[in-house]
Amino acid sequence: MNYTHLRHYHTDCEPFDHPLLDGCGSLDADALDQMAEHVLVGDSPDDLILALRGCVSLLVGRYIANWPDTRPYIDDMVSEGMSEISRLCSEIPLDLFRERGILVIATSRAQYGIENMLNKMRSVTAPSSASQRRLIQRDEEPIYAVAETREYDEANHPLDGGDEGCRDILDAFCRLEPKDEIDEFLLDESNWGKTHAELGRAIGISKVAVMARRQKLYQRYLELTE
Repeated sequence: MNYTHLRHYHTDCEPFDHPLLDGCGSLDADALDQMAEHVLVGDSPDDLILALRGCVSLLVGRYIANWPDTRPYIDDMVSEGMSEISRLCSEIPLDLFRERGILVIATSRAQYGIENMLNKMRSVTAPSSASQRRLIQRDEEPIYAVAETREYDEANHPLDGGDEGCRDILDAFCRLEPKDEIDEFLLDESNWGKTHAELGRAIGISKVAVMARRQKLYQRYLELTE
């Protein structure tokens, strides 16, 4: 699979047409922030959502320019990007908005949603067990072999060749056991990619505390890979 992750140097943007994005204009960060302020005091978020369509248009254009094989997913990318922006505008995180502005947050959220969708849809995955059984009942070969799960004897580790001191990065991560609920929260894959401020608000601690705890986890991880 060609993993998709938009970087700052992926500046090429290819134009495309989509009915949800018809008429979306240029993005003015200050004007968008003013609209967000109105939403925070109780106004409808509809105008802000419409104004942020340009953010989705720009992102999708960059994806199809830098990864041409994503073009068949234009509808899905637009839908996912707009869904993320709609959720953001319905509940704007005040502290993060004051710190970064609505355009930066919207771009980050839309990009995160689009990339998760793309990488899931473009992954090679096995059909469900029910689908495999139906194939077998029709005397057809299964598309993929059924995976077998079993425990390995540490003395015969499939990657380390029995040398317990030589572990790859996945071994080290699996051995990085959380010491408390905060560690467990930070190690949860669903929280990867979120900012320190977002994580701090979610678990009720400051972003400085999140940074310190992440640094400690990273140091423990490095020690396990030595």
